[in-house]
Amino acid sequence: MKNPRLIEVHWKDSAFHRGWSSAATKRSEMGVALCRTAGYLVESTKECVKVAHSVDHENESFADGIAIPRVAITKIRRLQ
Repeated sequence: MKNPRLIEVHWKDSAFHRGWSSAATKRSEMGVALCRTAGYLVESTKECVKVAHSVDHENESFADGIAIPRVAITKIRRLQ
C-alpha cells in the first residue's frame, strides 16, 4: 500500500421525507439523495467500491470506511 488511489465517487442513496403533505406535493418533493464521497480506494469489486477517509501509511491501515454498492454508483473519478 505505497500510494493508495484518491478517488471521488458519485452515488445515489435513499432519502427520507418527513411529514404529511398532498400526494402531488410528495411526488414533486420526494427523490433520492445525490451523494459524493471522496477518499482512498480500499477495494473495488463487482459488488461494491470501498472507500476510506484516512490512511496510515506506516501501519498500512485505513479508517472510517464506507462500502458503496455498484448499483448506486453513477461516476468514479481519480483525484490524484
